[in-house]
Amino acid sequence: MKDGRYKYNPDEIVNAHNYCMRRFLTELPKGHDVIFVDSTNIEKWNFMGYVQVAQALGCTVEIMDHSKIDF
Repeated sequence: MKDGRYKYNPDEIVNAHNYCMRRFLTELPKGHDVIFVDSTNIEKWNFMGYVQVAQALGCTVEIMDHSKIDF
């Protein structure tokens, strides 16, 4: 973000996804009631890593598809 404006940089997408996963892995074992993962999970394979880790730890997973919400 520069000057208060977000500018998408496709060269940073891998770093952004890695950051999101690291945060998820840090927070998941803390026993939160709910963890929201808000990322560019456009296709199923984009979020399956989160699902597999959460399920392996005995968590319930709910996937919300915001593309079907009419704002």
